Amino acid sequence: MSIGIGSHTVLLSIAFQLTKEINNNNPVLELGAGLNSTLLLHGLCGYNNRKLVTLESNMDWLNTFNNLKRDWHEIKLVGNFKNLPEYNQEWSLALVDHGIAEQREDSAFALKNVPIVVCHDSCHYWLYGYDRAFKEYKYQYTWKSFQPYTTILSNTIDVESLLGERNL
Repeated sequence: MSIGIGSHTVLLSIAFQLTKEINNNNPVLELGAGLNSTLLLHGLCGYNNRKLVTLESNMDWLNTFNNLKRDWHEIKLVGNFKNLPEYNQEWSLALVDHGIAEQREDSAFALKNVPIVVCHDSCHYWLYGYDRAFKEYKYQYTWKSFQPYTTILSNTIDVESLLGERNL
């Protein structure tokens, strides 16, 4: 079944909770602002006293969210998503859902040291080219109840077992 935008919020919420449970209070990185993810992460991070950094490449879209800027929520414009300095910082969770299709695989690949990475639209492998990056992760779980699919990746947390056994 296809519901379009917002299908990633289930796994994104679970991923946020998992990072709390492993006592990893590092900041959250959002690559690509969106009505669903930015509002969700803003609320979760604000309530849980966690830093959130949202990076967006479209100035008009970024301006939609400027009213959410806080000391703990940075919202920044980037020219593209290649070789960002943020890729070398320590995060507990990262979302890959930005609008530059041909750079999503690069983003997922660059974030392989983040404990949990959520990639939206993972069923559109032909568009986003996630294949190479996904092979860099030990564990992965794809939620297929609604399209577009969302995949959660980790090299340290067995998300396959944790989520698969719950029969989401």
